[in-house]
Order: sequence, then structure tokens, then C-alpha cells
Amino acid sequence: MSKARGLADLGNAFDDGALSNRNILINGNFSVSQRGDFTTASTWGSGYLSYSLDRWTIKRSSMTGTIQDLGNRVKVVASTPTGTDQMMIQQNIEDKNIDVHAGKTLTLSALVKTNRSDCRLMYELSGDTGWMGRNIDVSNNEHSGSGSDERLTATFYLPSNMTGVAVRVYVGFDTEDSVGNISLTAGDYFEAAEVQLEVGDTATPFEHEPYSVTLQKCLRYFELIGAADSSTYITQSTAAVYGNSTSCFGLPCKVEKRAYPTVTTGTLNFFTSSGWISSVIGVSASRSNAFFGLTGYTDNRLVRGYAIVDAEL
Repeated sequence: MSKARGLADLGNAFDDGALSNRNILINGNFSVSQRGDFTTASTWGSGYLSYSLDRWTIKRSSMTGTIQDLGNRVKVVASTPTGTDQMMIQQNIEDKNIDVHAGKTLTLSALVKTNRSDCRLMYELSGDTGWMGRNIDVSNNEHSGSGSDERLTATFYLPSNMTGVAVRVYVGFDTEDSVGNISLTAGDYFEAAEVQLEVGDTATPFEHEPYSVTLQKCLRYFELIGAADSSTYITQSTAAVYGNSTSCFGLPCKVEKRAYPTVTTGTLNFFTSSGWISSVIGVSASRSNAFFGLTGYTDNRLVRGYAIVDAEL
């Protein structure tokens, strides 16, 4: 078969939907953002890794900057670099999604725009001494710094034994041949869109899956039950009594979480004879429900507000 015929067949298969579900990454077009509205530039949260748009974190050492949702793409800007640093977006891949590809060739691709020539795609396999901290030094995996969109691609290999190996991928500024810091200037930026990781040595067109499908995948790791906006608070009756002095209620998750989550209250209020009160305590959580209680009351009552359920890697 000729190469032209092979490419034509690949294009036809793509058009017919035969290449669906090939992106190992989740939210590669940055369409889901449960943690907030980042349509205006927002300062990174505290911590070395800060989650923003679903499944993506900012990785840096000590600098500050902003992240912005531009509509199916994300923009990251350095504000106050301190000496040398890294500035990348990162996704940790769950073992259930990556271990099935042990021993295979993978290709990472993304549409990238930046003002620097050291913006690239990267991967890291940690936990396996022979594979730790590998970046990819190939000709089509470094942006020219032109300020225009360029399609970057990079190919790497998974070990045949994935036991104890954690896989993560990056887009952003880092050294060429290993994980390390570079000298950044205030205003340095990159934009990323259509980030895809797939089996094979060739990048195929980005898989634009329905928003509802991407959201379902994201909900396995993070969910807001209810809403922070008081106009859309959930309201429901409490379901049981916990102990002798606590009215207990459960908030069901839309999707079962990948592991037992950390659950915190955003704003949760009970209705009493004195009106809505907020002395809510955490009780327990399963992979499908968050349970809370109100001390001093033992009967069923209305509850409103929202809770944060976090099972991120």
C-alpha cells in the first residue's frame, strides 16, 4: 500500500469515527473548568502544583503568574520570576488509563503559541530508575518563539513493566535534555490547545469529543456538589440521624470517584427555627456520597449549599 493511500485510509477512518477514544489525556481542549471561571487572567493558587482547569495543574518552583481560559485553549503568563524556574501545565495520568499501553510507542502533540524558543512538550516516568525525568529532544518538539501557533509533537516509549511507574506529561518552559529550570522574564507566556496523547508514532487530528463526555471523565476526579452561587444552591432534606446529637445528610456524587475523596464544605447551611445556620461538621465520605451533619439537632432538616469532593491524583 502506498503512503498516500495509507494516509487517505487514516483520514477516512477518522471521519467515520473509527479513531474515537484515542486521547489518553482528559480535558485536552480545556473545555471543563469546575473550579472557577478563568476567562480573565487569574493568579495561580498556593502550592507547588495548583489545579485550575480540570485535570491540569501549574508546575513551578517559586515564581508567580496567571492562567487564563481563552476558550478551548489556556494561556499561562509569568509575572514575577525569581531567578531560574519552570513554568508548565501538567497532567498526571491514572494507572488504569496508561498501564494498558505498557511496551507501546506513544505520541504527544499540542498546538502551542509562545514568545520563547524553549517551550516544548515533555513527559516523565517516575518510580522506574531507568526511565525517570526524561524530556524529549527532537526537532519538531521546540517552538520557534514566533508568537504564532505551531503544532508540536513528540514520541516516547513506555516500559514493558509498568509496576510502580507514574506517568505525567507537560507543556511549557523547561530545559531541553532533563527536568530543570530556565531563566524567565516577566511577561513570558505560552498558550496550549488540543493536547493529545495517543498510541503510535504519528500524531492524528485532535479528538473533539462532546463536552458532556469530557465532563463525565473529569467528575471521576473532582466535583462540586451543588453550587457556590446562592441562587443555585441545592436544597434537600436530611436523611438520617448520626449518634445522639447530630442530624446527618448525604450528598450524592454524579459520578463515582476513582478513590475515596477528600470532602470539604464550601457553604452548607441547615434550616432551623432561627433560619439558615452554618455549623456543619464533616462526618464521612464514600466514593459515591459525601456525608455531613449538624450538631445539636437530631431530626430531619433542609440543607442548602455546596460541597467540594476531591479525588485528584
